[in-house]
Amino acid sequence: MIHCTSKETKNTNKEVQKSSKTAINQVYSYSNKQEFEAFKALQLDSTHANLLNPQVAKDAYQEVSKAWVKLHADIGNFLSEKEFNWNSSDSAIKVFHKIYFEGNGQIKHHFINVVTPSVSNAKVEEFSTLLRQFGANYQVAIKRTTPFAQCGKTKYAN
Repeated sequence: MIHCTSKETKNTNKEVQKSSKTAINQVYSYSNKQEFEAFKALQLDSTHANLLNPQVAKDAYQEVSKAWVKLHADIGNFLSEKEFNWNSSDSAIKVFHKIYFEGNGQIKHHFINVVTPSVSNAKVEEFSTLLRQFGANYQVAIKRTTPFAQCGKTKYAN
């Protein structure tokens, strides 16, 4: 698993209000240019501290790492329960995730980039749909007073 870093962020009331007007659990895919542009326009990195950055979550880095691993294990289990198949000849599928959470741990925005080139756009869309279903009732075990993010690469067995 590779972790990405971001600069420490500051929230203003205006930014939080702007963020909270968007529906919960939006999924954006890099392969869908319209979704990607919508995601970029939100500028979420300016309002959500990346807790996987050890400089941001110094005292809670172990807790955050455990929550990240559990989140992706839970996603993998959900995909299995839904009998999702990538229809790829690759043994592992690499996906870059940027997940933005409300302070209560609920997923608000989820950006994905399926890095494995053999995965079709149709499968990426199906994966996005399943992530929306997964995130509708999921809360990560971390709670903060402000919105936060986690990002990195994950490999899913195929």
